[in-house]
Amino acid sequence: MELPEIALLFRALGHPIRIKILLALANQPLPYSKLARLIFISPYFDSGKFNYHLKYLMHAGLITQAPSESGYIYKLTTKGRKITEIIIKLA
Repeated sequence: MELPEIALLFRALGHPIRIKILLALANQPLPYSKLARLIFISPYFDSGKFNYHLKYLMHAGLITQAPSESGYIYKLTTKGRKITEIIIKLA
């Protein structure tokens, strides 16, 4: 792993919402709507902000999205799973 990739990884972990997303995906892939409800609790959330954080995690290679019948399903990548396991151990 090169230094720029490591820096991107640490920036991706630099916001509590992104860490919550990783932890929510630790047990299973989730559709967008269920993931949003787990992260924000309230049905009234800023979808633009949520999408920004999802894209940031995808750019860092920590999660992927796959099309489904009702939108997208999000899941951890291998790198995302390893990082999430470390976060869980540290918590």
